[in-house]
Amino acid sequence: MEENLYQSKYQHIFYDKDASIMHNIWLKDSEIMTQDDYKRELVKMAELIETHKISRQLINTLHFQYTIDIDLQQWTDEYITKRTKEAGIKKAAFIIAEEIFSQMSIEQAMEGEEGKALDTRYFTSEEEAREWLIKN
Repeated sequence: MEENLYQSKYQHIFYDKDASIMHNIWLKDSEIMTQDDYKRELVKMAELIETHKISRQLINTLHFQYTIDIDLQQWTDEYITKRTKEAGIKKAAFIIAEEIFSQMSIEQAMEGEEGKALDTRYFTSEEEAREWLIKN
């Protein structure tokens, strides 16, 4: 059963303690996020990973509407991805929509130096993503 850890108008974050999976669900209001909002949301996520010693992350971006510019992609890699890896994240599964521009910026944000060292996969179904996260 998932425990609700955090909720804002941009995302909900749940924790499945049995599987050690943090489940982030981005919401449609992410479209109106500012750069500062985006950074606050990711810092909050990183803090929760550190607090709960989470090793797997399931990130549902089907309703993610914010486009991450190149500078933010670099910040995400250097600050957030590095921080979450150091906190214990080993695997990250992204649920993405097919053929949506904002989804490309998510993938690009994970292609930085820190992101390349993290076992990251992209799925179009939550079931497949969870199955992959739980393996090994």
